[in-house]
Amino acid sequence: MDFISDVEKKMGDMLGGSAMLCQKGDETPHEVLYFPITALGEPIRLALAVGGFPFTDTNPRNCETFQERKKELSPLGEAGQVPILVLPDGKTMCQCRAILRYLGKVCKFEGAPLYPTDPIAAYEADALIELCEDMRSPLGATFAISDQAEKEAARAALWAEGGKQKKWAAALDATLAKDPMKTLTIGNIYAFCIVNMFRTPTFLDGVPPGVFDEHPAIQKHHDWVANLAPVLEYYKEKDGIRVAFQPLPKPEPEPAAPSALEASQIVRQEGKIKQLEEVGAPDGAIDAAKDILKAMKDKYQEVHGKEYVAEPEAEAPAPAA
Repeated sequence: MDFISDVEKKMGDMLGGSAMLCQKGDETPHEVLYFPITALGEPIRLALAVGGFPFTDTNPRNCETFQERKKELSPLGEAGQVPILVLPDGKTMCQCRAILRYLGKVCKFEGAPLYPTDPIAAYEADALIELCEDMRSPLGATFAISDQAEKEAARAALWAEGGKQKKWAAALDATLAKDPMKTLTIGNIYAFCIVNMFRTPTFLDGVPPGVFDEHPAIQKHHDWVANLAPVLEYYKEKDGIRVAFQPLPKPEPEPAAPSALEASQIVRQEGKIKQLEEVGAPDGAIDAAKDILKAMKDKYQEVHGKEYVAEPEAEAPAPAA
């Protein structure tokens, strides 16, 4: 079973509810035909969103004639696959990366086209796309595995030590570490979308969670793209698998390390109380000193996340025989 067949087989479970008849009169200037998952349709959707082009997202969820419409619109006829982009004049395009390069020439971000006009910058965008394909491509063989448990095990193995996808993820991380992350290109959009195919939550059964946790440049690149205004706007109310396209959650701060000074202050306060008791100080003075000690211990626990425990006293050396 190939990728498309596998997706179509599971579509009913994923979507829930019945599809609606798609009405041509409701179409906005551009139309994207793909499944409601992310995968190869998402870079096209995101490029249109970044470029400010409204589009209709046609998929089996909202179009009960999706299969017929796909065959009707594909430039390759029945042999064609999705994604398909329909332009305002009715012209149709297929092949996701060819579509993305077209959009990169007509869509701009901050005044610059998403597909750079400088030959070297264009090469770097293309090379980033191809590197992402190197990382994605080992997944393809797993769609032919009919046994679910075997399929999930095969996908997990791709990300295990020595796995093909893990190897390419390391190469992608090293490449993105050299990216200044200042000018958005179709390469960045493609990398952002393909990487997020494998983030949790994902539509891909068997991909382990956290496969990019050890790749700081990939994580940095994600947050750079995710926090760009049009990207943030596009995904802010998305749910399900597109939660992975939002900025990464901020990690909880590590509790502060114990402070020798604060601990010593508590020790000194305990010494003061002992002295007050030894000299027969008034009960009010002793109680006040104990209140201060309690406040110090509460503050210590608040700062360090754990209760103050006094260091055990060293035993006196045994007298010489």
